[in-house]
Amino acid sequence: MLIGMRLTDYLRQHELTHTEFAAKIGATQAAVTRYVNGRRKPSLNKLLVIERVTEGAVQARDFADVPAPAEPANEASSAEGAAA
Repeated sequence: MLIGMRLTDYLRQHELTHTEFAAKIGATQAAVTRYVNGRRKPSLNKLLVIERVTEGAVQARDFADVPAPAEPANEASSAEGAAA
């Protein structure tokens, strides 16, 4: 289930430029460009503003360096491999 979305996807979907979005969140165009490119992470206060402005579509955790969860191993295949 997709909970949040990347900022770049939100901007594209809502046809917003970096400058337009920057005005909405009280940041500079350069800061938004850095957020989108991953060269800078927003402050906690700015993350809260982004969540509010995007109505939760872009969340603070969308900026975290959290790896995707690993797929669970197929138990049937591992049991077959153990029997061999």
